[in-house]
Amino acid sequence: MANMDYCQFQTIRRDMEDCLDALRAENRLSREEANVGRWMLEDILSYCRDTGIIDCYDNGMLEAVFEGLAKEDDDDE
Repeated sequence: MANMDYCQFQTIRRDMEDCLDALRAENRLSREEANVGRWMLEDILSYCRDTGIIDCYDNGMLEAVFEGLAKEDDDDE
């Protein structure tokens, strides 16, 4: 179900704090979670760049961060 427009940012903000805490702690992520996390931050950074909030960002560094957190298949056991 979609978030109600009067609280969509409030709901996502709590979830985003959890995601950022996991990144700061360098928690290992499934390959799928790492990909989705990278895509989500890439979308946010692209929005910030496109609206002039930031000048640019290093997409390679973003990819490397999530690549380093992604579990390999044999790490899942």
